[in-house]
Amino acid sequence: TTEAISHIKNADKVLFFASDPVTETYIRDLFPGALDLGVFFDSSKDRYDSCVQMAEACLFFARQGLYTVAIFPGHPGISSLPSLRAMQIAKKQGICTEMLPGISLEDTLFSDLGIDPSYNGFQNVGATDFLLYDRRLLTDAHVVLKHVGCIGEQCVTPKGVGASNLPVLIKQLQKVYGPDYEVIHYYPSQYP
Repeated sequence: TTEAISHIKNADKVLFFASDPVTETYIRDLFPGALDLGVFFDSSKDRYDSCVQMAEACLFFARQGLYTVAIFPGHPGISSLPSLRAMQIAKKQGICTEMLPGISLEDTLFSDLGIDPSYNGFQNVGATDFLLYDRRLLTDAHVVLKHVGCIGEQCVTPKGVGASNLPVLIKQLQKVYGPDYEVIHYYPSQYP
């Protein structure tokens, strides 16, 4: 949005997490000194630790009183552990925060697939949450299971996700819907 661009251009520090080179280039064009939070990912450590380090990097500059902007894919308040953690800690420490809306997975899904969530309702559940806590899925409404490619993981890496636990999910879904139920595996365009 123009509001987000204004924040980026007027910031003292800009940190970002981008999963593609086009977005990274765009951000660096707006703020040449932008710092890539993807450097905190390392296959030899737990992803959760990487997410905590990303949040702490954002807080490091904000604690110095610098006008700090952090950019994350999609909507920063949905399934974004680093941004949510940084916001919560900053608020507790008396640091002024603001979250701007982003284009979420649901936004692109509704548009691309022509789904109206007001027709028959809509349920949004994380795939890991569904499996761990035996969540009941609706059988008479639209259901979105998010992050099916990273079941059991705390957050994704800059290189994306795998699908090693997908067979477990499929088995559970067949118990709910049967083996012949229509399923759409949706992966949004990175450039809506």
